[in-house]
Amino acid sequence: MGKRHVVHTGGACKNSGGSSPKGAIGVHSARSNISERLPASMGRHTSSMAEHAAINRGLKSAPHDGKPVAIKTDAQSCQKTLSGGGRAQQSASSGGGNKSGGGKSAEQALVRDTMREAGQGRSEGQNVHFEHVKSGGSAGNVLAHELAQQALQPGQARSKPTNGH
Repeated sequence: MGKRHVVHTGGACKNSGGSSPKGAIGVHSARSNISERLPASMGRHTSSMAEHAAINRGLKSAPHDGKPVAIKTDAQSCQKTLSGGGRAQQSASSGGGNKSGGGKSAEQALVRDTMREAGQGRSEGQNVHFEHVKSGGSAGNVLAHELAQQALQPGQARSKPTNGH
């Protein structure tokens, strides 16, 4: 089947747990770099929400060409949830545990959407899996984190292809 698509993802949240938190995502692959803020419509931003949003965006940015897709994240709890992590996955699937401000329900919606997207790829014969990587353990992980941090800076949120794609 050939080479696999590797997508590195990272989320960041400024003032997580404080007043007016702002979340952002970074996605790095051979095809593109994505650096975007989370929309205010997602409710109260958290670091976990940003990580799930990055994974979701990364999976959606991967081509649907039958080659395996590896989504790499340093957020182990997110990786476990998406790889069949028991109670966390069941809670997200059932929609339970909503917090005020919509943050938790928005995060659960991201998990459900990511699981749907991965399931669709698998039903089309594409191997999709989520890998935990050590924070800062690879150039791709570092770049995804930097892209998320850049999106938190005023006027810096954008997406662009790499290598002319």
